Amino acid sequence: LMIDVLTALGSSEIEVGPWMQREEDSGMKFGLRQVRLRVLVPPAPMAPKSTRATITYWVSLESKGESPVLRIDATVVLHETPYCDYFHVHERFSLSPGPRDTEVSKAFCLVFCKSTIAKSMIQSNSLSTQKKSSERLHTFFHNRVPQEVRSRCSGRLGDRPMHATDAELKTVLQPCACPVDILYEADLLYADAWDEGNLIIDLLRAIGASEIEVGPWAEKEGVDARSAAKRHGVREVQCQVPVPPGLKVKTSEATLTFWITCGPASQGQELRIDSTLVLHAMLHEDPFHVHERIVLTASPGGAEVSKSFAIIGSKTSSAHQSHFVVAQKKSAETLVSVFQRRPRQESTGADLSKFPVLAAEDVMIKVMSSDVVMDLARETELLFADDWSDGNLVVDLLKAVGSTEIDVQPWVLREEGGPSETTLRRGIRELHLRVLVPPAPMAPKSTSATMTYWITEESCGDGRTVRIDSTVVLHETPYCEYFHVHERLCLGGDAKSQTISKTFALVFSKSTLAKSVIQANSQSTQKKSGEVVLAFIKAREGCSCPGGV
Repeated sequence: LMIDVLTALGSSEIEVGPWMQREEDSGMKFGLRQVRLRVLVPPAPMAPKSTRATITYWVSLESKGESPVLRIDATVVLHETPYCDYFHVHERFSLSPGPRDTEVSKAFCLVFCKSTIAKSMIQSNSLSTQKKSSERLHTFFHNRVPQEVRSRCSGRLGDRPMHATDAELKTVLQPCACPVDILYEADLLYADAWDEGNLIIDLLRAIGASEIEVGPWAEKEGVDARSAAKRHGVREVQCQVPVPPGLKVKTSEATLTFWITCGPASQGQELRIDSTLVLHAMLHEDPFHVHERIVLTASPGGAEVSKSFAIIGSKTSSAHQSHFVVAQKKSAETLVSVFQRRPRQESTGADLSKFPVLAAEDVMIKVMSSDVVMDLARETELLFADDWSDGNLVVDLLKAVGSTEIDVQPWVLREEGGPSETTLRRGIRELHLRVLVPPAPMAPKSTSATMTYWITEESCGDGRTVRIDSTVVLHETPYCEYFHVHERLCLGGDAKSQTISKTFALVFSKSTLAKSVIQANSQSTQKKSGEVVLAFIKAREGCSCPGGV
C-alpha cells in the first residue's frame, strides 16, 4: 500500500530498509520500518524540484471489537530543502471499516526542533501542500479496488460489459461531415500495434487519457483484408481517464472494451466503434458502465461522423446522466476537432486533409429543382476528362456567372469505384479563380477564390446520377476566414428523362456574431444563383427544360 501511495505522489528511487521492530501480541500487530527515497518538492523560493528524504513508518493493526483498525504513522525528514534541519512532518493514515466501505482519513502536523522566523510561512505552505496531497490520495484510494470487489460489483472486468439497445442510446453528435477515409482508418484500427496515428489512441489522448495500455485482440474476423465483406474485432484498453465534474474523483483507472466493425451498409461503407467504459473508482458505490458508439458513414469527400451514449446498471442513473451528458457533449466537440485535423489518406495515397469539409445532408438547403433534357453521358465524360476547358459543364457555368482567371489544377484523386457499391467513378480537383461578390458593406466587387470539386458518378436503377459537390473559399471578403460555402449540383436520370437540382450549406469554422446576417445574405444569393444555373442549362446546346421549380 505505502509503495503505491509513494509512487502515486511522484516519489522515486525508493529503497526500503529492513524491519527495525516487528511484533504481535493479543490480536495487535506493530512494526517500525524506514524508507529512503526521492520526493517531489512543492514550488517555493530557492527550493529544488525534488529532494532526498527519509521516511520512518510506525505501522499498527489493532482490533476494536470485531473491527480492525490500521494506523500508519510516518515522519518525513527532507534533506536538501530550505529550513529542512528546522522541522520534520508527522503524517497519520487511518483505515477502518465503514457502513459500506473502508473509511480512510489523514492528519498531519509539523514538528519543529529549532525556532525560526519562517515558521508561520512554513506552516501555511505545508497546509496547502497537504490538502493537495490529500486530493491525490482520495483519487488513489478510490482507484485501489481489490480484484474480488471488482468481480462482485460488476462481473464485467472478466466478462465483457453489455451494450445498450439502439433506443437507449442518447445522441450527442448529429451526423457531421469530416475529411476522413474510412478504409484507411479501419486499416489502422485493425492493426496489431496501436500507436500514435491510430484513431482510438489519438481520441483517448485528446480527452486527456494517460497510461494507456492496449491488450491483445480478443476477437478478430476478416481484419487482414479490405476485400472482406465485413471486418470485426474486439480489444481491451486500460488507462487513466478524467472523470466528469460532479463525481467524487477527478481521474480514475478505467477499462475500455472496443468492438470495431467495418463493412458495407445501406449508405455505403460504414465504420462503427462501440466501446464500454468502466470507471474503477466508482465500482465501490455504484457499479455502472458507459456505452459509447461512434459511427462513420462514407460521404463525398470523406465521412459523416455521429456519436451516442448510454449509462448501464447505475443505481443513480439520473444523477450520473446529467454529469455525463455535459461531459459527452464536450467529448463530441473534441471528437469533431480531432476528425477535422486528421490526415486523410485515400487508396491512392493522396493526402486530402487540406481541403474544406462538406456539410451534412440534413443541413443542405434546396434552392433549385427542375426536369431537363440533356446528354448526361457526354457531360459526364467531359467532367472526368483531363482537360477542363470550354465545353466542360463546370468551366462554362463559372464563366456564365462572371468568373475570370480560371486556373484548373491537376486531378488530386480520380478512380473507378469508391466508398459505395453504387459508385462508378469519382474524382477531386481544385480551381483557383476570381469570382464576383454580391453587394455587401465593405465587400469588394470581386475576390480571388479557391474551389474544390468532388465529382461522383453513381448508378441509380436503370439510370445514373452525377453529383458535383464544390466548396467555395473566398480570400478577400469580410469574415471569409470564418466560413466556406458547400454547393451541390445533382444531374440524374435515364435515356428518357433527366433532372437537375441545386442545394447549398454554409460551413462555419469559427463562431461570429455576424453568423445570422451571413446566413440570410447567402440564402438570398444562392436562390438567385439557382435561377442563373437553370437559365444556363436551358440555354446550353443540346439541353432544354420542360418545366422547373
